[in-house]
Amino acid sequence: MAAAFAQSSSPGLVDLSFDPGSGVDATVQSIVVQPDGKIIVGGWFTTFNGTARNGIVRLNADGSVDAAFNPGTGVEGGVDPRVYCASLQADGKILIGGAFSAFDGTPRKGLARLNANGSLDSSFTPTPGVERGDAFGTFVYGMAIQSDGKVVIGGNFTNCNGVPRPCLARLHGDGSLDTNFNVGAGADHWVTCVAVQPDGKLMIAGDFTHYDGTACGRMARLQANGALDTTFLTNPGADRWVQQILLRPGGQYLAAGKFTSINSTNRHRIALLNADGTVDPAFDPGAGVEGGGFEGTPTVISLAVLPSGYLYIGGDFTNYNTALRQHLARLRPNGSLDTNFPNAALSARLWTTAVQPDGRLLIGGEFTNVNGVARSRIACLHAGAPVITAQPVSQAVTLGSNAVLSVTAQGAEPTSYQWWFNAAPLPVATNASLAIEGASLVHAGSYFVVVTDSFGSATSQVATLRVFRADALPPATTNSAGALVLTNSFGDVNDDGPVNLFDLVALVHHLSGVRPLAANRLARAELNQDGQVTHADRRLLADMIAARHAKAEDDFDEDELDNAAEIQRGTNPFDPDSDHDGGLDGWEAVEGTDPLNAQSRMNLIVVARPPVQVIHPLVQDTDTNAPGPVVARPPIQVIFPAMPEGEEVGAITLARPPVQVIHPLLQSEDTNSALVLARPPVMVIHPLIKDTDTNAPGPVLARPPVQVVNPTP
Repeated sequence: MAAAFAQSSSPGLVDLSFDPGSGVDATVQSIVVQPDGKIIVGGWFTTFNGTARNGIVRLNADGSVDAAFNPGTGVEGGVDPRVYCASLQADGKILIGGAFSAFDGTPRKGLARLNANGSLDSSFTPTPGVERGDAFGTFVYGMAIQSDGKVVIGGNFTNCNGVPRPCLARLHGDGSLDTNFNVGAGADHWVTCVAVQPDGKLMIAGDFTHYDGTACGRMARLQANGALDTTFLTNPGADRWVQQILLRPGGQYLAAGKFTSINSTNRHRIALLNADGTVDPAFDPGAGVEGGGFEGTPTVISLAVLPSGYLYIGGDFTNYNTALRQHLARLRPNGSLDTNFPNAALSARLWTTAVQPDGRLLIGGEFTNVNGVARSRIACLHAGAPVITAQPVSQAVTLGSNAVLSVTAQGAEPTSYQWWFNAAPLPVATNASLAIEGASLVHAGSYFVVVTDSFGSATSQVATLRVFRADALPPATTNSAGALVLTNSFGDVNDDGPVNLFDLVALVHHLSGVRPLAANRLARAELNQDGQVTHADRRLLADMIAARHAKAEDDFDEDELDNAAEIQRGTNPFDPDSDHDGGLDGWEAVEGTDPLNAQSRMNLIVVARPPVQVIHPLVQDTDTNAPGPVVARPPIQVIFPAMPEGEEVGAITLARPPVQVIHPLLQSEDTNSALVLARPPVMVIHPLIKDTDTNAPGPVLARPPVQVVNPTP
């Protein structure tokens, strides 16, 4: 499954989830992605997938027409009315520029503003709009919205709102001309691109050679009032048309178009300029853009730059630095070809590109086929999200130990990581590895990591971290005398896999003399007389211990009996962590009513009570029924503390210094037990075995009971 997904989303492949159907009937020349994921498409067309839409349409994220956006009859008038450019305002309104004289039947020459539903915004009235004064069609080709809401437009016009503004003008938010922006003689030819800097200055580019009478080779930087900024090198400038110019961090500019030289440096159709206009030699496209093009002139028409510095170039060409790239290529921040993004094999010219928030690339133009897939003038391509090659692995650790979760991924640099724990992001977990030092129960749970690069993200598999309490017993080995001697730490006493406090219960089972040792492990005991040795037996013992700790008058199960079933229910017996200790372990409270039922699971939440004790009939050295060799030693006790309100029985621990067991399990000099009691010693009264009880599940001696002793720490 993972391999198939990785293949289908490989870089450059058509994203089949974006299906435009029959697309447009002519050309897509502008694409803008809204914050909600919907897509504004402008160009020269009359239909989109069979729906009438003149020059502008809005699509849903899946490529279908958004019926809620209705432009009416759209752009009209002139020769081949079309939308060349579009910009989205912060309030959701949409500015469009192009070659048209009306929008939905209302006069609008080259410029209009639409409401979010596609209708004309009547509060924006550029009157009479842009004009040229000759038979050649008038259009707005580029625009930019300033932070103050003013709009800068560029094109081939000579007048704007009846005032001379050769190829460049600035309008107020209501569409009236901003007379404080004075271009003087303006540009002597088309302005095709406008960009606003954070400091209020403007960059313009196109096919002009002069601005306000000063020689400028197809690009210029202007002051906020429209005057030429002479600190930016524009002479000689570019030898051919500069179609696009984009601002870059640090005050640099990406320029693209038809040129082969810019400011006296060979750069074929793309260059990176410093803040003063000089060429940055660190950005080296090599042979640059080559092949194809109108009248044999390759052209870069569109630029889209990612935060990482990677960039897409699109236009009319067949090669980049000698490598086959038909109309689309992805470059690294240094200008070299990104070979991870293969040839997309567009069948014809590309006019516009837009990067979606998830990294996928929208493209528009004149093509009808992309990578062998029919796509009429618009398509969405996979950018190639990171590929996770090594997943984080689930693991189990004991309290206080360390754990490391890690992932290995392949992606474009820079690659970022975000670890999540139990469905919430970890604020400081932003590396490929997540180190957990001194693990506690609050660290137990589910972990995964999201790996992100410039072209998308990938989510790892979920890894589970289990945290267990410290080991309950050391392992036993046989010495020459046949007795068992404890050596190192050991935890899984009951041989059920997890290391938890059921192992402590198993120890109590064994000390009660119910079952002998088996295979150097403590045997599990059948306490509920159901014919099976299961978890129900261990639960029964814990249930009875908890019940005997309860006060006699606490009839929690309301059966009017003071018996082993007196257990207080928790708040939610079906909560996987109902004891709220942060760990999913054997002590989770589960509702039950009958401790003698093999299927019963009792809630181990108890109430505050005084300490009590349990008497265990241990074997002695004269007992011929002992399960193995024994020695006569002083008795020992298993200590259970008094319980405060709401505390689980699972918190019971054993106390040290050294203790002895009459069964040959513990040496008296053993001081390595990890089980420690942090409370005054008490005894637990075990209701199952008494020295006079002839029904005890093991041999009963005619003597006072022997106690399992555990001294005060």
